[in-house]
Amino acid sequence: MVGCVACQFQIRNRSALPTCPQCGEMVWAWLDEGPAPVPEDLTAEERSAHEKAQAELNQKPAVEEGVSLEATPEVTIEENVKLEP
Repeated sequence: MVGCVACQFQIRNRSALPTCPQCGEMVWAWLDEGPAPVPEDLTAEERSAHEKAQAELNQKPAVEEGVSLEATPEVTIEENVKLEP
């Protein structure tokens, strides 16, 4: 399942992706679970970069216990500030 990044039109496709039939955009995003398929015509360098990018996307965020959520001294609050001249 892939979706058009411009209009969110979704299709299931097993071959080369067409332009979006709804808006004409050519950029698609992988929506299914699991790794995105690797295009067959990639060079070894492109394939390596693709696999590295997929591995980074699949990493889960770090979980830390006991982190302080108090305000830092660098933050100041000012009231009644005019943003327009």
